[in-house]
Amino acid sequence: MGNSRHAHSNTVIGWGVWILVMIVIWLIAFIFSEVVPSMGDFLSLLSAAFDSFFGFIYFAIAYWQLNRGRLFAGLKQSTMTLINIFILCVGLFLLGPGLYAAVEAIIVDYSGSVTPAFTCANMAI
Repeated sequence: MGNSRHAHSNTVIGWGVWILVMIVIWLIAFIFSEVVPSMGDFLSLLSAAFDSFFGFIYFAIAYWQLNRGRLFAGLKQSTMTLINIFILCVGLFLLGPGLYAAVEAIIVDYSGSVTPAFTCANMAI
């Protein structure tokens, strides 16, 4: 929509394009979730890889960067520093062992009875 008024105003065309884009994204996500046999384990992998960093580690490091030199300047600041150290540890735990557990779950799924998402085998009943 570029610089047209539909990009930033409440118009029927703007809302229609937005709804169409949401439907297409939802359909793509639905197809992926139905095609991939162990989608829950893949979501665990993505969560461990990205949510641990962007949800925990990033904010603890940002706190450290914003308050460098005065991390223990008072009781409130010291408490917040300790809380953010805890948040950093939680994020690192979710990243390390969480990523390991998600990969192991995927390996176990594909070593057992789960068939690959795309196979040339006869899938007839």
